[in-house]
Amino acid sequence: METISKIVNNSLFRTGVCGAIATALFINGSVLYAGIAIGVGVREFLLAFKSA
Repeated sequence: METISKIVNNSLFRTGVCGAIATALFINGSVLYAGIAIGVGVREFLLAFKSA
C-alpha cells in the first residue's frame, strides 16, 4: 500500500495522468478544458524538478 501511495503522489505520475486527460478532452472536442489540463500537467512537471 505504501508503494502505491508513493507512485500516485509522484509528480511525474500526475503529469502523465494530466496528459492522458488532456488528450481525451482534446479528442472529445473540449479544447479549453484540455488546455487547462495541459497547464496543470506542466505545473506538476516543473514541480517534479524543484529543489526542496
